[in-house]
Amino acid sequence: MRRARIVKPLAGPRARRLLAQPVGEWQSPAMEQRARQLAARGAWQAAQDIAKGELQAGDYLEAALTRIDEREAVVRAWVRRDDTASVARAAQLDGADAAAAPQGGPLRGLPIGVKDIIDTVAFPTEHGSPIYAGATPGADAWCVQQVLAAHGVVLGKTVTTEFAYFHPGPTTNPWNAGHTPGGSSSGSAAAVADGMVPLAFGSQTAGSIIRPASFCGVFGYKPTFGRYSLDGVKELSISNDTLGFFARKAADLQWFDAVLLDPSAAASADWRPREWRDAGDAHRDTPRIAVVRGPEWDKAGPECDEALARTVGAAEAAGAEVAAHEPPESFTAVGGAQLTVMQYEAAQALALDAGDPRLSDPLRKLLAAGAAVNDASYTAVRETVARCRGEQEQLFAGADIILTPSAPGAAPRGIGATGDPAFNRRWTALHMPCVSVPVHRSSSGLPVGVQVVARVGEDVAALAAALWIESILGLEWSPPDDSPMGAYNE
Repeated sequence: MRRARIVKPLAGPRARRLLAQPVGEWQSPAMEQRARQLAARGAWQAAQDIAKGELQAGDYLEAALTRIDEREAVVRAWVRRDDTASVARAAQLDGADAAAAPQGGPLRGLPIGVKDIIDTVAFPTEHGSPIYAGATPGADAWCVQQVLAAHGVVLGKTVTTEFAYFHPGPTTNPWNAGHTPGGSSSGSAAAVADGMVPLAFGSQTAGSIIRPASFCGVFGYKPTFGRYSLDGVKELSISNDTLGFFARKAADLQWFDAVLLDPSAAASADWRPREWRDAGDAHRDTPRIAVVRGPEWDKAGPECDEALARTVGAAEAAGAEVAAHEPPESFTAVGGAQLTVMQYEAAQALALDAGDPRLSDPLRKLLAAGAAVNDASYTAVRETVARCRGEQEQLFAGADIILTPSAPGAAPRGIGATGDPAFNRRWTALHMPCVSVPVHRSSSGLPVGVQVVARVGEDVAALAAALWIESILGLEWSPPDDSPMGAYNE
């Protein structure tokens, strides 16, 4: 698909000089290095720099587009972009926010990726399916409205699996194109990991944020169910669907959460991420951690165990109380219950499309399985999950957070499948907030994450714990290149 190219000025003499050259000649080594340096700043820091007049939104966007020009042919994270409109909007915001500083919107022209199941007026929303090719919604989704109101630039739509289920799109893993990026939020995770955008929206019904975050080596945040409005987000399973996002730094998760829910606070020069001692009830310097492997542990590869061991070792060295804990027997059925509920609800949500011959075989099988679930069985499994939600304290055994795998291991080879959500289903069904933290690299250089889980509604604790883990491990993002390498230097 042909993407729009930059034809309007960014700002200033340098932009005019660039526009005198063909777009392909922009990709000098110096510009590519500049793109990597700006990407390494992260979203919150970049927004601060723009607010202080030390950086222009147009320059940050130019760096993002340089990175995309360099890497998109391999990564294939995007469905559609309009670079010309994005550049024009960034230039407009540079002028408006400079005149209104410090009252400018908190995003201050930063580019954002939007998963292609989320409605956007500026771009078609195609749900990863030919059925909806070219379909343009009449209104922006709630999350897109929040981004635009906060002076963000919606750079484009990122690749999703078909209707956010398992049938993959063309996106590859940024660290090794022969491996999956995970799904269903494939393009968003890959775009953030590759330095194309600092933030991108995803959604999770089983493991569609946490798993690709782990495979691609970025932070992925699946909040408490219902924290963000799903208005304008394509439904798959009404009991499980959750909007979230990806970032390269833990502080950016907290900051973007504030942008969405309290933009005036996020715009303040005084905003700071909450450290662990300010997030927990007891104001301890370190969290109490329950390490949960669960009944899915037989699916874990050695790199999964290594990621957990590395994180536990660093936590104990930092003074945290860490203890192994296994879920009570009553919780072992929750993963299977999540699948049954998802099947039933997907059959309802996609009923109008179920007979279309353009559906993939995996989705047909899902809808057929859902149609075979009777109302009584559906009600029974929902009641099982609801009972377990009410007994969530049994999962923590007095701990503040749970530490558990994000995925069975590093990204599997091939892009024809997106990996196994076995380590995600339970937490999604229980509506708990989860953060995948990129803590490790496999022997082949692929990223591996661990998952922080907190009690329902205690998103602040989950996000602060992710920031604490980032700190004790000294995690720093570095950009991928054409060879398989880890996302984070250790």
